[in-house]
Amino acid sequence: MKAGWLSVVVLSGLVASCAVSGGTDGRIGGERDGHGCLAAAGYTFSMVQDACIRVFESGVRVQDAGGRDGLASFVVFGRDGERAELFLPDEAGSVVLVRRGPVWVNDRFTLRQDREEWVLDRTGGSRP
Repeated sequence: MKAGWLSVVVLSGLVASCAVSGGTDGRIGGERDGHGCLAAAGYTFSMVQDACIRVFESGVRVQDAGGRDGLASFVVFGRDGERAELFLPDEAGSVVLVRRGPVWVNDRFTLRQDREEWVLDRTGGSRP
């Protein structure tokens, strides 16, 4: 009889342990940011594409004249080509530029195409 009760207790414990949540919802990749992007999976929100993207997949590498050596900078273009969004290692967030003829600009940056590569010039203003 004792063996029967022991089996019931062990079985109940196993069932209860399966029902207890470990603190995660079972998804791989962690928490989502304010836009619903999984940062742990490499996603960030693009303002010009209005979507979660992986910058290293969707973006184009930029030659950053004033950037830090060894760190990559990327640009993502809006669907209409009128806006460009910079993802720079020394900026807290992305930076949006507006097209002015053959270049994209704001008060601190100018993006231009030189032959087969994109070049970013830092035109002024202070860096954070």
